[in-house]
Amino acid sequence: MGCFCAVPEEFYCEVLLLDESKLTLTTQHQGIKKSTKGSVVLGYVFRHLNLIEIDYFGLRYCDRSHQTFWLDPTKTLAEHKELIN
Repeated sequence: MGCFCAVPEEFYCEVLLLDESKLTLTTQHQGIKKSTKGSVVLGYVFRHLNLIEIDYFGLRYCDRSHQTFWLDPTKTLAEHKELIN
C-alpha cells in the first residue's frame, strides 16, 4: 500500500493486491482523507475483493526505508506517520 498527499487533506492510495493488481483509493472517488480511519480503507479493499471473513486479513505498508507496518483500523491515516511522510 502506498499513499501520497499533494494537498493537505487530499489523499491518493494504491493498494497492491496479492494477484499484483492495483486498487486505487482517492479523496475524489472514495472520499478518503487523512482523517479517515484505517477501518474505512480496509472496508473498501474487502468489498472490492468480496471478502466475507475479514477478521483474517489486513493491510501492510512500507515506509521510505522499506520497514513494514500494519494499518491499524482504529487509527486515522494521519496517525500512521510512516504512511504519509
